[in-house]
Amino acid sequence: DGTKIRVGPCVSSGTFYEGVMTTGYPSEATTDAVQANVVAARYDVERVSLSRATTFTPGSAADITATFTNTAETAVTGVKLSIAVPKGWTAKVSGASGASRTFAEPVAPGASVSATFQITSPGATGAGYMTGRADWTNRAGGGKQFETTSARVRNVLPIKINEVRFSTSGNPANQFIELYNASSSAVDLSSWSLVGTQSQWAPVKLAAIPAGTKLASGAYYLLGLAGSGLAAPASPGATAINVRSTAGLVAGRKIEIEGESRTIASVGTAATPMTTVFIPVSTGPWLTIPAGSSNLPVMSAAGFETGQKIGIDLGGNYEVATVTAVGTAGTQTTLSAMAGAGVTNIKVTASSSITAGDALTVGTGARREVVKVASVGGTTVNLAGPLQFDHTAGIDVSGVGTGISFSPPTKFSHLSGDAVQALGSGIALDKALVGGHPYGAAVMSPELAAGGYQGPPAPQQWFGGSLSPTAGSIALLDSRGVIADAMVYGSQQSNSSANGTIASPQLATLEGDQGMGGCIVVTPGALSGAGMSRGRFPDGRDTDSNCTDFMTQASTALPAGAAAGATNIKVAGVAGFVAGQTIMIDPGANLESAVIATVGTGGASALGTAANAGATVIPVASAAGFVAGQSVTIDGGANRETAVIASIAGGRGGARLTVTAPLTLAHVAGVPVSGTGITLKAPLSHAHASGAQVAASLPTPGAPNKF
Repeated sequence: DGTKIRVGPCVSSGTFYEGVMTTGYPSEATTDAVQANVVAARYDVERVSLSRATTFTPGSAADITATFTNTAETAVTGVKLSIAVPKGWTAKVSGASGASRTFAEPVAPGASVSATFQITSPGATGAGYMTGRADWTNRAGGGKQFETTSARVRNVLPIKINEVRFSTSGNPANQFIELYNASSSAVDLSSWSLVGTQSQWAPVKLAAIPAGTKLASGAYYLLGLAGSGLAAPASPGATAINVRSTAGLVAGRKIEIEGESRTIASVGTAATPMTTVFIPVSTGPWLTIPAGSSNLPVMSAAGFETGQKIGIDLGGNYEVATVTAVGTAGTQTTLSAMAGAGVTNIKVTASSSITAGDALTVGTGARREVVKVASVGGTTVNLAGPLQFDHTAGIDVSGVGTGISFSPPTKFSHLSGDAVQALGSGIALDKALVGGHPYGAAVMSPELAAGGYQGPPAPQQWFGGSLSPTAGSIALLDSRGVIADAMVYGSQQSNSSANGTIASPQLATLEGDQGMGGCIVVTPGALSGAGMSRGRFPDGRDTDSNCTDFMTQASTALPAGAAAGATNIKVAGVAGFVAGQTIMIDPGANLESAVIATVGTGGASALGTAANAGATVIPVASAAGFVAGQSVTIDGGANRETAVIASIAGGRGGARLTVTAPLTLAHVAGVPVSGTGITLKAPLSHAHASGAQVAASLPTPGAPNKF
């Protein structure tokens, strides 16, 4: 409905008790008042709780336990537990016919009572809330009390997001999404859809599955990223389109957009990566740009050109306009030196977007003030008037800049953080389009094959809007709009409230323990060749936990390369590799397979500086892959010796390995230091360069997963 909800970082674990909204930093009086409220409320464990509910399939049943804990100082009586479910669902006490259970005995302070209920889902898919309720009588005062708690439930067909590749290092657009039918019968996927959300952006539809599409039991449905796609919707009658990529496209070539074939008349520029409406990080407040505006302050002005199109708020209240003027981006910087009250210049860490006439906000809270820029010289900003307050180094400085002007004015209001994109000059067509085509529609041409999913096999469907390779979410919705499955992904660090935002936190809790902040899939790094993917093993396995359901191929690299004929390879790590396993080395043109005879230890580096006999600290170029307790080999030939790592250190002095016993020989700088690596059953046929990938298995689009 266009409503904007700003969600902060997803909390990985914990309980929120009290909060307050302020402009700038809260005062000490405010924080003291919040703390006083916490103490006065005497927060305790929750009185009513429900055991975790995982996804239902139509007509299935599961046991859910409701628990009441007496947090009062006196006993309570007449405790009754019940669970309310969405319309069409049923809930009854397990082993009985009633819908509630009453406990005759008093419940002492701190004690708990529980009842298990059988919850049965209806035949039609749907979603809603399950609400546990406890009613009781306070024995001391005789008053009736109750409390409730809720949990989301869904009833869906078991079609799973089974495997996803976000990118490879050689081709970041080599992306695919694989669906799998984990049910015992065919499922009609007509009008199902996939929705993608890049971290910090609004959700957009990636693909709508065509009518008449049925997926057999145990079968796969593969979607591949097209070489290009629409960066903005194309209206009926349009003679030009804005695209994600123009690589491989030239005048005279044929392209196809959702069944419409056209010839390229001329090729301009592609859309640039999205930026946002300017966000004043801590100086605040966040900006609201009212409907009817013809200028937006932006985080970056790169890529915008007068006369070209601008896309505003993709996935939200989306609108397209024509750029009439390109100004400066907003500034978010800090003071590089203290600035005292009364001075007329400040020093900042970055000034590239600051120009004369700009209004800058300096500081936060009670010391927040707005100053006007008179002139800029390097990182010194001269002000039109003196500062009112003292400001220490590191204090935030922000300014909205002159932004991007456009026409016609906006139809909707927009907020800080809304997506803004320079759409480029696009591609002119030989004749007008007959139908309209949405954002992300695939733009197909044989010449675009190298720019997207590579196969094999060919996908059943192409999508045109790429996935974020680092952080985002994918949601699979059935024809009724119910979320059948979802993947929320990001870095390991972003799974903590202290380290960044989580895309679609509502999905993170749906695909994880709702009471513990949910779960995300940790994305693998981009590697060469076929890269890596995340997938379920065995196919379709789903415990409603993004923390554990998605696996990745065991993979490492050859830090120092490997020679043809070698039967031992030094690797960055050995996790996931076992004797007897077939591995792929150097996927791509130099691919060869080998069978592991034995697995030793990881790590491969070189001596950073010379090491004397008797030394117990070995400086190395890199400590990556080494672990305390492992054996390492130093040097080669007659000067070869082994040692056991006691500890590993880094820092300004570089990486250092401390060994358990003094070296018996002296070694010159640059000689190899490595773990015992992986021994092969047969010699290598080819030489492989430093950095070549070693994988236990490769992504398997459209086929059973191998992890």
